Amino acid sequence: MSSTGNTNAGSEANNSSIGVTAWSRLNDALYPLVPVKDANATDTSVRLLVGGVVVGDNKAQGVDLGTGGPGIVTTYGGSTDLWGQTITSGEVNSSDFGVVFSCTGSTVSQYLELSSFGFSIPEGANIDGVKFISTTETNSTNVFMLGATVNVYYTVTTPPVVSTTTTSLLKKTIARVGGNVTSEGTNPVTERGIYYGTDEFTQATKIDSTTTGEGAFPIIMRGLTADTTYYYKAYATSTIGTSYGDVLSFTTGGNCPVLDALYALPPFTN
Repeated sequence: MSSTGNTNAGSEANNSSIGVTAWSRLNDALYPLVPVKDANATDTSVRLLVGGVVVGDNKAQGVDLGTGGPGIVTTYGGSTDLWGQTITSGEVNSSDFGVVFSCTGSTVSQYLELSSFGFSIPEGANIDGVKFISTTETNSTNVFMLGATVNVYYTVTTPPVVSTTTTSLLKKTIARVGGNVTSEGTNPVTERGIYYGTDEFTQATKIDSTTTGEGAFPIIMRGLTADTTYYYKAYATSTIGTSYGDVLSFTTGGNCPVLDALYALPPFTN
């Protein structure tokens, strides 16, 4: 499991159903501002932003942001928490993925949208969890969002790697083919074998191997038609998916009635 973290100051974006944003200066730096006239500002809505839409479980904890001294750090979600959502790596990498944060003082609710993190999670990775860490600061009248970090935890998954082995013709209608699983990838290979047919672009008939896992495996093809070209490819399947080897071909031997008749003749005697 891997994680990547990004920090963003947030963007000014309103959501009237949750609140509005405001900005102000604290120690000559511009920060999102939650104006309150007392020490009772609490987080009321902390949710994911996916595709620019606010979704998922509300992770707000009712934390009092107006007490506890400077630099109050609050953590939402975790390495195995998807906030009630299924998220793809493409959605995380998009500029409109992030977190929305709202807190309420005595009279008003404020909303902050944090997005455009610039994630670059590998395509096809499984997203396992999202963690949001906020750092707030207070003065006599306001609460400031000093820092906001989003960590995304993910697992890179890889499919099996399999190659197709060359053919040994045993008889006119029997051939020995097979494959070799050189890597099982993330998860074990539970099925392997070949697909074959007489069409170069469609191999629809399947023969399963009696073995699984990594390594070479043979397949005996029986009942073939003489003087026919067959195309085949190896495959290997895990819970991640199915991988295929290159398509190879062979041509079975043809019938030769003249030779068959000669072999049937009685031995020559003088």
